[in-house]
Amino acid sequence: MDYGELIELVVEEVLHKLSAKNVAVPEHLVEDHPQIKAVIEKLDLDFGGIHFVGIHGIGGIGKTTLAKVVFNKLSSHFQSVCFLNDVRESSQHGLINLQKKLLSSVDHFKSTYQIKDIGDGMNLIKRVCSDKKVLIVLDDLDKKEQLVKLAGKSDWFGFGSRIIITTRDKNILMTQVDSSSNEALNQPKGILAYEVHEMQFDRALQLFYKHAFRSDTLVEDYLSLSTSIVRKVAGLPLALEVIGSFLFCNGFALEQHLDKRKLWEDTLKQLHEAPFKDVRDALMISYEQLETKQKEIFLDIACFFTNEVRTYPIIMWDDCKYYPFSAIAVLCQRSLIKIDNDDKFWMHDQVRDLGRHIILEGYPHRFTRVWIHEDAIKLLKRKETNEDVKALDLTSDGCEI
Repeated sequence: MDYGELIELVVEEVLHKLSAKNVAVPEHLVEDHPQIKAVIEKLDLDFGGIHFVGIHGIGGIGKTTLAKVVFNKLSSHFQSVCFLNDVRESSQHGLINLQKKLLSSVDHFKSTYQIKDIGDGMNLIKRVCSDKKVLIVLDDLDKKEQLVKLAGKSDWFGFGSRIIITTRDKNILMTQVDSSSNEALNQPKGILAYEVHEMQFDRALQLFYKHAFRSDTLVEDYLSLSTSIVRKVAGLPLALEVIGSFLFCNGFALEQHLDKRKLWEDTLKQLHEAPFKDVRDALMISYEQLETKQKEIFLDIACFFTNEVRTYPIIMWDDCKYYPFSAIAVLCQRSLIKIDNDDKFWMHDQVRDLGRHIILEGYPHRFTRVWIHEDAIKLLKRKETNEDVKALDLTSDGCEI
């Protein structure tokens, strides 16, 4: 190798290191240190084998942001890195394009390979990555085939490689990624799962301040309203960002002599009716992927059975031929519900409010489910019948009707 070739290689390597390392994180970021630490521990950089780690949770919970922060903190430990954003959306235009992006990232930005078909792309990824220690993030997967065709097996990658997946669907983390060979006997089996939790209150309040005031400083006059809003959205980062930005931007639209607190009070009232549109849109992705009978069970839980024991609803759904056990499994896998230790249904407040919003917006069929006691009584007192009603809740503390 002559001197000119050596310089060329050095320049290429430096450009690679400068260009490939960091991905953009949200401008008003509040790092969730306990969750960052938990994911890094799952990745276990001291282990020489290959680890797949799946970050899962409901829409808007901060999976992508968490993956980006971890990626930026760890990327310098790897020969090659790649962060594939929004695989769910991008794969609608074909997985070959995603295969090309992955290859161009990990192979020092060489010209994009000519890939004839998906199988050819899989073989190229294995050939290019098998001798490299890589860090790859596959963000927002919604189908197993995306994982299979982008990072199919552990033996596609060099020792020390780490593959991070973010998804709403825990079922994707059941994908078989183990090597078919017996070379790595100490290799952990399957994908290590990490569920993202809601932000702790103090961090959630800080994130809200960053968006609502563009500051970390507490505004005393708004403390009570800020606290109520943060508690209402139950630590969902997307909701905190959307609502905070809404209040900051729309505050300028008010004349100086008007009390901006009225805007905040109206916003809190709106939140009692439904999540903000951007939050609804993010959560609706998971709902729209459900089959019809699964949607019925989701809506029943949202309207009636959050924090209720599952025994009697299952009997009802079984009688309706909704196949409740398979439906509940899907809802759990999609991070829409959980079954807690007391055998009760649990649903994030914003997800529950989305389900109720779906019913209330279903005019003229908005009375298919009636969970508000007063509405149920009014409905029963009507002289005319309402054939749309499927279920109503008559329970109310201290009511003798």
